[in-house]
Amino acid sequence: MAAFVPPTLDPHLHPATSDAGSRLSWQSVDHRPPSAPLVTARRRRRHASAAPATTASAMAAAAAADAPPPRSPPTATAIPTGAKTFWIHPLSTEVATTALEAGFSTFVFDGPAEAAPYRQLARFDTLLLSPGGGGDGGVYRLDTDGGGGDGSGVEEGGASAVVASIRLGAHLRIDTPEQQGTAMGLAGREPLVVMDTTRRDTSQADAAASVSGDGGGGGVTSQPWWIIPAENLLAAYAQTATALVAVAATPDEAATLLATLEVGVAGVVLRTSRPDDVAALARLRDRLSGGGTEALAAATVTSIRNVGVGDRVCVDTASLLGVDEGLLVGSASQALFLVLSEAAACAYVPSRPFRVNAGPVHSYVLTPGGRTRYLADLRAGDEVTVVDVAGRVRAATVGRVKIERRPLVLVGVELAGVFRSVLLQNAETVRLAAACANDAAGGLGGEAWGAGVAVSALAVGDEVAVRSDAYARHVGMAIEETIIEA
Repeated sequence: MAAFVPPTLDPHLHPATSDAGSRLSWQSVDHRPPSAPLVTARRRRRHASAAPATTASAMAAAAAADAPPPRSPPTATAIPTGAKTFWIHPLSTEVATTALEAGFSTFVFDGPAEAAPYRQLARFDTLLLSPGGGGDGGVYRLDTDGGGGDGSGVEEGGASAVVASIRLGAHLRIDTPEQQGTAMGLAGREPLVVMDTTRRDTSQADAAASVSGDGGGGGVTSQPWWIIPAENLLAAYAQTATALVAVAATPDEAATLLATLEVGVAGVVLRTSRPDDVAALARLRDRLSGGGTEALAAATVTSIRNVGVGDRVCVDTASLLGVDEGLLVGSASQALFLVLSEAAACAYVPSRPFRVNAGPVHSYVLTPGGRTRYLADLRAGDEVTVVDVAGRVRAATVGRVKIERRPLVLVGVELAGVFRSVLLQNAETVRLAAACANDAAGGLGGEAWGAGVAVSALAVGDEVAVRSDAYARHVGMAIEETIIEA
């Protein structure tokens, strides 16, 4: 099953998370990293999410003949399986406002008429689910700028006016085994399927009760059996390019859907009238997309030498960075060095607490979702992964990229018996997260990792913080292949 990136949307603006091996499981709430700021690099196994014990015999029986056998458990769980998508279906303006403030940029509605009042709040991407009604239709991206779309018109509130739109895939409400079978038949035929098992009126609740044995009820809730069709559709779409996005009524449902069958759905739509639910989903998104930790290892500096001039990249973020925060960059993806921000005081130039002098254009930089990009490819609006010396992670938006010709220095280290290196500008404002072996060079050690060591003061024998990775990279994604980067 593929991750879903809507057409015309920049994937770097909508990454929204990841299955990266370095992230924490969604079950780990308010995790704090170990007290030692640099720890031995280690692999983290993903924790399988326990599915609810509730079963639905009618659903299971109907799917038995049609569903392909589930995939074997992945053997290399540290490899990212794709970005996760987070959309909001606001049922109140308070929810929409909270979502915008939390950084959600895609809203889902049942039709243009429902979307119209919300579009006065701010700019956001607008998706429509089955705008013709009935719950079985398409997923459309509304062209709010008046562009041409793809010719698939959506009637504005049932009127004769047609709003230009782009069809992204199919939307199906699943209340019966027959509807599940229809959704399974779309495997490989639709780029996107949005599965909706939430109910909002009594008739839907009664229909669901006939399948699940539930007594029904009103409000925005989910069927007790909603995990069953999610599992079956994930299995059906596993070897296809069809992405499955599921509508959830609560953040807990969204968390379970994102971990179902280990890989989880490609994304979720939270339909809610509660601002607190949006805040909870934002915390879940941040944990999956970079609110966890990165394991940092201590690598010993073995050589430092000047190597001439190159095109150096300064990454100016739209966020204030701490003196102990920076970006993970390196010449090889198997060893990314923690280069700290310019927030520290300097005798010669004012501090720049939003900037990381990250190194020359060829270097990799870690971005949300566990992917890497070349520094030369970063642009305003892209996202990068900010890491502190304790390994805590968050995402930051790039506000500006400056590329200038500057003198460079090559720092060589030994990491687990292997030589690794990084090129950086030869300047006192460029700092590595490090512990000095030479007190005269900075006097750092013990609990003072966060202050960092300037490249100009770095000495052989110092220990620097490095993210170690055994995987190669293909267009930024971790893959298993034989590769040598020197």
